[in-house]
Amino acid sequence: MLAASRATPLLVLIENVHWIDDSSAEFLSRLAARLPGHRVLLLLSTRPGLPPKLTLPEPTVVSVGGLGADDVAHMVRSLLGTTTISAPLLEILVDRGVGNPLYVEELLLQLRETGKIAVTGGEAALVSPEVIVPSTIHDIIAARVDRLADSLKLTLRGAAVVGRRFGVSLLSRVIEVIAEDVRSNLTQLHQTDFVFPSAVDPEPMYSFKHALTQDVLYAGLLERRRRVFHAAAGRGLEELYGARVEEVVELLAYHFGASADDEKAVDYALLAAEKAQRRWANAEALGFFDQALKRLGAMPDTTENRLRRIDAVLKQAEISFALGRLRAHGEALQAIRELVEADADPPRRAAWHLWMGVSYSLTGARPDIPIAHCREAAAIAEMAGLDELRASADCFLSQVYAYAGRHHEGIEAGMRALAVFEARGNVWWTCRALWSLSLTTIPMGRWEKSLEYCERALDHGQRVNDRRLKVVGWWRTGWAHILRGAPELGLQCCEEALALSPVPFDEVMTKAVQGYGLVKIGKADVGIARLSDAVDWLMKGQLIFTATWYALWLADAYLMIGERARAQALAEQLLPTIREFGYRCFEGMAERMLGTALVDADPMVAARHLEVGRGILEEVGAENEVAKALVAEGQLKQAAGDDDAAREMLARAVEIFEALGTLDEPRELKRVPTVA
Repeated sequence: MLAASRATPLLVLIENVHWIDDSSAEFLSRLAARLPGHRVLLLLSTRPGLPPKLTLPEPTVVSVGGLGADDVAHMVRSLLGTTTISAPLLEILVDRGVGNPLYVEELLLQLRETGKIAVTGGEAALVSPEVIVPSTIHDIIAARVDRLADSLKLTLRGAAVVGRRFGVSLLSRVIEVIAEDVRSNLTQLHQTDFVFPSAVDPEPMYSFKHALTQDVLYAGLLERRRRVFHAAAGRGLEELYGARVEEVVELLAYHFGASADDEKAVDYALLAAEKAQRRWANAEALGFFDQALKRLGAMPDTTENRLRRIDAVLKQAEISFALGRLRAHGEALQAIRELVEADADPPRRAAWHLWMGVSYSLTGARPDIPIAHCREAAAIAEMAGLDELRASADCFLSQVYAYAGRHHEGIEAGMRALAVFEARGNVWWTCRALWSLSLTTIPMGRWEKSLEYCERALDHGQRVNDRRLKVVGWWRTGWAHILRGAPELGLQCCEEALALSPVPFDEVMTKAVQGYGLVKIGKADVGIARLSDAVDWLMKGQLIFTATWYALWLADAYLMIGERARAQALAEQLLPTIREFGYRCFEGMAERMLGTALVDADPMVAARHLEVGRGILEEVGAENEVAKALVAEGQLKQAAGDDDAAREMLARAVEIFEALGTLDEPRELKRVPTVA
């Protein structure tokens, strides 16, 4: 839309926003936020008050008032073809219609259909001053429906179940009336202003003239009758669409969900959830998954239903991952543990262990726990010949090994996964394997390799035009550039990611990476604020590993701007958690930062922290961090007057940085007189 507005001014009109769904609300909120500077007029019509889920920056609100007496009189003259209207008739229409055109029209139809209005000499008047009309609009519509022939009432009630818009073929199946008779009934209902034709291709389609008419008809149906009609609508859709049910799977989930057919209600809810998930309509997908689980709770405890419950939990994994809700998903996985052990087949058991490993790895557990789950998933998958599930387990093993500081094992597992996914053309998991490899090589300072993995994943995402693959590809590429020492390039990548409107988790990740890059180019206030916000968001979601990594970046940012006391406090705060969860590389980084922060304040304590930190970092092969520790140790030696030792340490640091291809650190060090 923004691109179109560059060619010509654009008017975007969205009606009935009070019925908006979550994904549309998210889209409109993002569009509205980006409108300044573009030639777009966004017009939304809604009942009084904006929906809470819709966020609009400083909207101009134009309230439409009700019809006055003159407006009502004009409307009546137009509808009845008269020149005047009597005062008693106008008084009833103004009083009961409360200025609402729909109410006025329905009142007028009610009075005309019951013979309570006479037109004489061009004037419309009540036939008797004692005329009684229903007190509410719902009663008026219900009374109009009650006066219809039974066949017309049946047609309207069936249509109310199908939806605001309905086709002849489906409606005839719902009410079990031949299509020709349904067409005839709809023609009569059109003449009496209940419905109107809305399409003729590929078959006749009709819509209710007013949504309120559908609401009244639907509410008037007995619950048992509704369920029967909904089930018939579901079966009708299955019959009409045949092999193409994927096109209407959401409607099938809705109709069977309102029917007594439990099994189809659950099965179609799961299919609709997966379809929404593929389109990253996350709120809708979670709604369908919740719908399936709620229905399953009231169904008999059979093997089939236990398997459905397992599926309803397992298939939420990707959404939980994207939304940063892995803690809640981990609890849901734990809740089905007994079901998995008792009833699950190898694919489900392997998937359960796989996602348990992912959940534990990100939400806080010693690496041996997620490693054990991923290995169990791999063993089950290998025994059952499930090559892609085995590769998925290897993919996450690569990631968890990186957390544990076992980088070489992480690379081996990642390469195994990558070979399988590339051979099978599985683009999504190929990218995930490449991201794991990038994550593993970054702590080792293998910048070229890390960038290669990121750029390959980004190429895959662009080739298949998958929004999330592109978003993650961009921010991970930015991450590698910024850590290597090319923050300008990294920030450009982050802008590309944010321009694609990422899901919440990826937005937080992108802004954290962006924040670290901003600190590196001297925009410390903005950068530190973004890093702090990201850490807070991740901690609220209990994504401990990622929150810890970014908190370490925050401590490093404080060191960069000379706020050593804040860096010291944060590093001291992080160390107990890091040790508890066995994040070995992080432990070395935190010790290095703590020692650096204390170089001036307490050189002896600083030396101990730096020595411990460098030992850990050398053990896990985090060479770039080893060089940073050497820099701090060199500064200590220089402050103590030992220029020879300082020169040796700083020279070793420069040698490591240059061998790795780190860009910014050698430039800074070469300005130090001792090194020069």
